[in-house]
Amino acid sequence: MVVDTKTGITDEYWEKRYTIIPQNVPTFLKMHENVILRTGKYLNVIRQSGQEVRSPEEQKPIFSTTDASYSEVIERTYNFASKQLFELFMDEKNLMGRLRSVKRFFLLDEGDFILQLISKCEEELKKNIDDVRPKCLQMLFKFALEDSSANNDIYKDDIICTLQPTTLMGQVPGLNHDGRR
Repeated sequence: MVVDTKTGITDEYWEKRYTIIPQNVPTFLKMHENVILRTGKYLNVIRQSGQEVRSPEEQKPIFSTTDASYSEVIERTYNFASKQLFELFMDEKNLMGRLRSVKRFFLLDEGDFILQLISKCEEELKKNIDDVRPKCLQMLFKFALEDSSANNDIYKDDIICTLQPTTLMGQVPGLNHDGRR
């Protein structure tokens, strides 16, 4: 599970908050139900980021079980929401800059950070998990960051150090705790 430390929202939040209840979907909308759901999710993300959503859609569809004009409105609204969300991620949230930051920290773009981290955390990480102090690890993480070239990363303050309540083997889907499938 991934948790946004600023909002407390988990990745499961977006999967479970809005769902389709098949018996409540009119038959003439069945083939569009997933597009309508995604459109609503996209618009909700935009609203929750503090932006006002104003649809350019002026024409209101006239719904009928025989006329398919609503299909065009659904598609245009989806395209609008998708474009707005994309622009939010790319422009306001600087997705490319954040991905470069992830590359720097986790894909070892600049190897001096990981060397500093391993060197500073070695003794703490040798301990039994019950004896490891998360605050100590966070402090060592910060020191490693300050002593490496990654200290210049503009998103460095968004990276935190946490301990997961599961083993490495428990994080791999389909494996038993003994490492067998």
